[in-house]
Amino acid sequence: DVFDRDEQVGLLLVREIASSENPYDERLSLEERSELEQILDLFGSQNADIRSLVRNLQPVEDYISVTSIPDDFYKRLIDEINHLYREQLVLALSVLIRKLLENLVIDILRKKYGTSQLNLYYDQSRRRFHDFAVLVKNLDAKKADFDYVTPNLAKVIKDIERYRETGNSAAHSLDVNLTMEVFAEDKQRINYLVQLLVRTLQNI
Repeated sequence: DVFDRDEQVGLLLVREIASSENPYDERLSLEERSELEQILDLFGSQNADIRSLVRNLQPVEDYISVTSIPDDFYKRLIDEINHLYREQLVLALSVLIRKLLENLVIDILRKKYGTSQLNLYYDQSRRRFHDFAVLVKNLDAKKADFDYVTPNLAKVIKDIERYRETGNSAAHSLDVNLTMEVFAEDKQRINYLVQLLVRTLQNI
Protein backbone atom coordinates (compact mmCIF):
# COMPACT_ATOMS: atom_id res chain seq x y z
CA ASP A 1 0.00 0.00 0.00
CA VAL A 2 2.81 2.40 0.84
CA PHE A 3 4.61 1.73 -2.45
CA ASP A 4 1.36 2.34 -4.35
CA ARG A 5 1.07 5.77 -2.72
CA ASP A 6 4.72 6.87 -2.79
CA GLU A 7 7.68 4.77 -3.94
CA GLN A 8 10.24 6.91 -2.09
CA VAL A 9 8.44 6.44 1.19
CA GLY A 10 8.21 2.71 0.50
CA LEU A 11 11.98 2.44 -0.01
CA LEU A 12 12.69 4.45 3.10
CA LEU A 13 10.28 2.33 5.09
CA VAL A 14 12.20 -0.81 4.08
CA ARG A 15 15.40 0.90 5.20
CA GLU A 16 13.85 1.89 8.53
CA ILE A 17 12.71 -1.68 9.23
CA ALA A 18 16.03 -3.19 8.18
CA SER A 19 18.03 -0.65 10.21
CA SER A 20 16.28 -1.72 13.37
CA GLU A 21 17.77 -5.21 12.98
CA ASN A 22 21.29 -6.14 14.02
CA PRO A 23 23.13 -8.10 11.31
CA TYR A 24 25.59 -9.33 13.94
CA ASP A 25 22.94 -10.89 16.15
CA GLU A 26 24.24 -14.35 17.03
CA ARG A 27 20.76 -15.77 16.72
CA LEU A 28 20.81 -15.12 12.98
CA SER A 29 22.08 -17.70 10.55
CA LEU A 30 24.87 -16.82 8.11
CA GLU A 31 22.31 -16.66 5.33
CA GLU A 32 20.08 -14.29 7.33
CA ARG A 33 23.06 -12.05 8.20
CA SER A 34 24.12 -11.89 4.56
CA GLU A 35 20.60 -11.05 3.41
CA LEU A 36 20.21 -8.31 6.05
CA GLU A 37 23.59 -6.78 5.17
CA GLN A 38 22.55 -6.64 1.50
CA ILE A 39 19.30 -4.86 2.42
CA LEU A 40 21.16 -2.34 4.57
CA ASP A 41 23.71 -1.72 1.79
CA LEU A 42 20.90 -1.22 -0.70
CA PHE A 43 18.78 1.18 1.36
CA GLY A 44 21.31 2.56 3.84
CA SER A 45 22.30 5.52 1.63
CA GLN A 46 18.85 7.09 1.87
CA ASN A 47 19.10 10.28 3.93
CA ALA A 48 15.51 11.51 4.06
CA ASP A 49 13.57 11.58 7.30
CA ILE A 50 11.30 8.54 7.08
CA ARG A 51 9.17 9.61 10.04
CA SER A 52 8.29 13.01 8.61
CA LEU A 53 7.58 11.48 5.19
CA VAL A 54 5.24 8.87 6.65
CA ARG A 55 3.50 11.54 8.74
CA ASN A 56 2.88 13.54 5.54
CA LEU A 57 1.54 10.48 3.72
CA GLN A 58 -2.03 11.01 4.81
CA PRO A 59 -4.65 8.59 3.42
CA VAL A 60 -7.16 10.18 1.05
CA GLU A 61 -10.73 8.95 1.20
CA ASP A 62 -12.65 8.12 -1.96
CA TYR A 63 -14.44 11.08 -3.49
CA ILE A 64 -17.43 9.05 -4.65
CA SER A 65 -18.46 6.40 -2.13
CA VAL A 66 -21.72 4.81 -3.21
CA THR A 67 -22.69 1.51 -1.63
CA SER A 68 -24.45 0.11 -4.70
CA ILE A 69 -23.02 0.49 -8.21
CA PRO A 70 -25.21 -0.42 -11.23
CA ASP A 71 -22.55 -2.17 -13.33
CA ASP A 72 -18.86 -2.42 -14.25
CA PHE A 73 -18.99 0.72 -16.41
CA TYR A 74 -19.98 2.83 -13.43
CA LYS A 75 -17.49 1.05 -11.17
CA ARG A 76 -14.64 1.91 -13.55
CA LEU A 77 -15.85 5.48 -13.92
CA ILE A 78 -16.09 5.98 -10.15
CA ASP A 79 -12.66 4.36 -9.67
CA GLU A 80 -11.20 6.87 -12.16
CA ILE A 81 -12.90 9.78 -10.39
CA ASN A 82 -11.47 8.64 -7.06
CA HIS A 83 -8.01 8.26 -8.61
CA LEU A 84 -8.16 11.78 -10.08
CA TYR A 85 -9.21 13.13 -6.70
CA ARG A 86 -6.27 11.46 -4.95
CA GLU A 87 -3.90 12.83 -7.59
CA GLN A 88 -5.56 16.29 -7.37
CA LEU A 89 -6.20 16.51 -11.13
CA VAL A 90 -9.04 18.99 -10.86
CA LEU A 91 -9.90 19.63 -14.53
CA ALA A 92 -10.16 15.95 -15.45
CA LEU A 93 -12.02 15.30 -12.18
CA SER A 94 -14.67 17.88 -13.06
CA VAL A 95 -15.16 16.41 -16.53
CA LEU A 96 -15.61 12.85 -15.22
CA ILE A 97 -18.05 13.91 -12.51
CA ARG A 98 -20.08 15.54 -15.27
CA LYS A 99 -19.82 12.33 -17.31
CA LEU A 100 -21.00 10.24 -14.35
CA LEU A 101 -24.09 12.41 -13.81
CA GLU A 102 -24.81 12.55 -17.54
CA ASN A 103 -24.72 8.77 -17.96
CA LEU A 104 -26.95 8.23 -14.96
CA VAL A 105 -29.53 10.63 -16.42
CA ILE A 106 -29.36 8.83 -19.78
CA ASP A 107 -29.85 5.43 -18.15
CA ILE A 108 -32.75 6.69 -16.03
CA LEU A 109 -34.58 8.02 -19.08
CA ARG A 110 -33.73 4.95 -21.14
CA LYS A 111 -34.89 2.50 -18.47
CA LYS A 112 -38.07 4.45 -17.72
CA TYR A 113 -39.24 5.14 -21.29
CA GLY A 114 -37.42 2.58 -23.44
CA THR A 115 -37.80 3.01 -27.19
CA SER A 116 -41.35 4.33 -26.92
CA GLN A 117 -39.97 7.80 -26.15
CA LEU A 118 -36.51 7.44 -27.60
CA ASN A 119 -36.38 11.16 -28.40
CA LEU A 120 -36.10 11.98 -24.70
CA TYR A 121 -32.52 10.80 -24.59
CA TYR A 122 -31.42 9.92 -28.13
CA ASP A 123 -31.07 12.07 -31.25
CA GLN A 124 -31.78 9.71 -34.13
CA SER A 125 -30.84 12.21 -36.81
CA ARG A 126 -27.36 12.55 -35.33
CA ARG A 127 -27.18 8.93 -34.13
CA ARG A 128 -26.03 9.94 -30.64
CA PHE A 129 -27.35 10.73 -27.20
CA HIS A 130 -28.63 14.23 -26.59
CA ASP A 131 -26.35 16.83 -25.09
CA PHE A 132 -26.40 16.92 -21.30
CA ALA A 133 -28.38 20.18 -21.26
CA VAL A 134 -31.18 18.58 -23.29
CA LEU A 135 -31.14 15.46 -21.10
CA VAL A 136 -31.51 17.51 -17.91
CA LYS A 137 -34.29 19.58 -19.50
CA ASN A 138 -36.17 16.44 -20.53
CA LEU A 139 -35.74 14.85 -17.10
CA ASP A 140 -37.07 18.02 -15.53
CA ALA A 141 -40.11 17.96 -17.83
CA LYS A 142 -40.83 14.35 -16.79
CA LYS A 143 -39.99 14.64 -13.09
CA ALA A 144 -43.60 14.02 -12.03
CA ASP A 145 -43.31 10.51 -13.50
CA PHE A 146 -40.70 9.68 -10.86
CA ASP A 147 -42.60 10.78 -7.77
CA TYR A 148 -43.37 7.19 -6.87
CA VAL A 149 -39.67 6.28 -7.13
CA THR A 150 -37.84 9.33 -5.79
CA PRO A 151 -39.96 12.27 -4.61
CA ASN A 152 -36.79 14.36 -4.14
CA LEU A 153 -35.74 14.17 -7.79
CA ALA A 154 -37.24 17.58 -8.58
CA LYS A 155 -35.15 19.23 -5.85
CA VAL A 156 -31.79 18.13 -7.22
CA ILE A 157 -32.19 18.82 -10.93
CA LYS A 158 -30.83 22.35 -10.40
CA ASP A 159 -27.76 20.89 -8.72
CA ILE A 160 -27.28 18.48 -11.61
CA GLU A 161 -27.42 21.46 -13.96
CA ARG A 162 -24.82 23.26 -11.88
CA TYR A 163 -22.32 20.40 -12.14
CA ARG A 164 -23.09 20.08 -15.84
CA GLU A 165 -21.99 23.68 -16.30
CA THR A 166 -18.89 23.16 -14.15
CA GLY A 167 -17.85 20.16 -16.26
CA ASN A 168 -18.42 22.14 -19.44
CA SER A 169 -16.24 24.97 -18.16
CA ALA A 170 -13.44 22.59 -17.26
CA ALA A 171 -13.55 21.01 -20.71
CA HIS A 172 -13.79 24.19 -22.80
CA SER A 173 -12.56 27.23 -20.86
CA LEU A 174 -8.92 28.31 -20.55
CA ASP A 175 -9.46 30.38 -17.41
CA VAL A 176 -11.66 28.08 -15.34
CA ASN A 177 -10.86 28.42 -11.63
CA LEU A 178 -11.28 25.00 -10.04
CA THR A 179 -9.48 23.94 -6.89
CA MET A 180 -9.36 20.87 -4.67
CA GLU A 181 -10.96 22.97 -1.95
CA VAL A 182 -14.02 23.49 -4.16
CA PHE A 183 -14.35 19.74 -4.72
CA ALA A 184 -13.83 19.00 -1.03
CA GLU A 185 -16.63 21.41 -0.13
CA ASP A 186 -18.94 19.82 -2.71
CA LYS A 187 -18.09 16.21 -1.87
CA GLN A 188 -21.11 15.53 0.32
CA ARG A 189 -23.54 17.15 -2.12
CA ILE A 190 -22.16 15.32 -5.15
CA ASN A 191 -22.34 12.00 -3.30
CA TYR A 192 -25.95 12.75 -2.46
CA LEU A 193 -26.72 13.45 -6.13
CA VAL A 194 -25.00 10.29 -7.32
CA GLN A 195 -26.69 8.13 -4.69
CA LEU A 196 -30.09 9.61 -5.48
CA LEU A 197 -29.67 9.03 -9.22
CA VAL A 198 -28.40 5.48 -8.67
CA ARG A 199 -31.32 4.72 -6.35
CA THR A 200 -33.75 6.17 -8.91
CA LEU A 201 -32.25 4.03 -11.67
CA GLN A 202 -32.39 0.87 -9.59
CA ASN A 203 -35.98 1.43 -8.42
CA ILE A 204 -37.57 2.06 -11.81
